[in-house]
Order: sequence, then structure tokens, then C-alpha cells
Amino acid sequence: MAYTTQQLVDAYTNANLGKAPDSATTLTLDAYATQSQTGGATDAVAFANTLKLVNNTTAVAVETYQFFTGHAPSAAGLDYLVDSTTNTNDLNDAYYAKFAQENRFINFSINLATGAGEGATAFAASYGSVTVAQTVASAYDKIIGNAVATAAGVDVAAAPGRRRAAPRSSRLGAGVIGPNPRNRRARSGIGVDPSHVRAACRNRAAPHQGCLAESPRL
Repeated sequence: MAYTTQQLVDAYTNANLGKAPDSATTLTLDAYATQSQTGGATDAVAFANTLKLVNNTTAVAVETYQFFTGHAPSAAGLDYLVDSTTNTNDLNDAYYAKFAQENRFINFSINLATGAGEGATAFAASYGSVTVAQTVASAYDKIIGNAVATAAGVDVAAAPGRRRAAPRSSRLGAGVIGPNPRNRRARSGIGVDPSHVRAACRNRAAPHQGCLAESPRL
């Protein structure tokens, strides 16, 4: 069956925890519906492409919490993170509009894995004494799966994320996050203390892409 625009809007809204698409996203959904109706794309592809549009919101919250805490947020917690009347910096608000998908994941990851983050203790225990390269290799296997990647024809050892992980003596965990080439401490292999990043952000008059929106325990 060919999808109508309204059906894809409904699917998007349901996947986005009740938050309807904005006008630009609605135009995209209309294009998907047209492709479905004219044979430009199969119904399955149109529906899959619709769900991909929530990757910047629901997927960020669920996948990041799953990796760092071992569980997805509760229903109430997911509402708070994705579409909340009390959280003015949820993933559908203006604060996150300037973040690319990768930076949304980074933002959530830092808050969960450092300081008082819900996953900080487990993250430090697992990765606090290993190199950045070892951390990336482990994360790659857990998130993507070495076997799955190999079956798809990917050379796992040369995969982009792993290849870029320089074998510095920098450590992840225990309050330290990867090397920053513009930071003298990072260049020496010590890393960057996220508390300094947080303090700098608090002292700014307005948030910017390098600042972190605090994520609550959920």
C-alpha cells in the first residue's frame, strides 16, 4: 500500500514521542509519500526513511543511555529528554537545533560518562585504564559489531573511527576525555578535565556548540 503524507506524519510523530514534524520535515515526508505513491521508492523504504528522521532525537537518547548505563531511559525520562514542557533544552528545542547528530551523541555521552553522570562509575571501571584506541575498538564492537561489519565487507581494523583513534597515552574515564590538539595538557597525553569545560560553559552568557546541556538521571 502506498503511504499518504498524513500516514507518514503520524508515524514520525509516534516515533518522536508525540512531537509533530516542523514544516521542513513535513515537506520531506510529503516527498517520501509521493515516492511511495509513484513507485519512486518502495513503501518499506519510504517508511524507513521516515523513521530515520527521528535519529536526532529519540535515537540519541535511547542509544546513548543504552550504551553508558545498560538500559534505555524510562518512559517518563524519555519524554523529559525528547519532548518536555519542563525541560527547555530537550532534543526538540532550540538549544539542540545547532547540533549535528554526531554532536548530540557527544553531548549526551560526556554528561553520562563523566562527573555525576549515571554511567560515569561503570564507564571509568571499564575504560579508565585503557587507551583511546582500545576504547574505540571496544565501543565499535559493542555498537556496530565486528562480525556484522565484517559480513558487510568492512575491514574492521581500518574502519574510519578506529583508524583515527591515535594510540596516544591519553585515557578515557575517571574524569578525562580524549585528546584535544589545541590543549597543551591534551597534547602531553593528559587529556581534558570535563569540569573545566562545564565551568567555562556556565560562565558564558549564552550556550554554544561546545557547551553541554545537563542530562538528568533517568
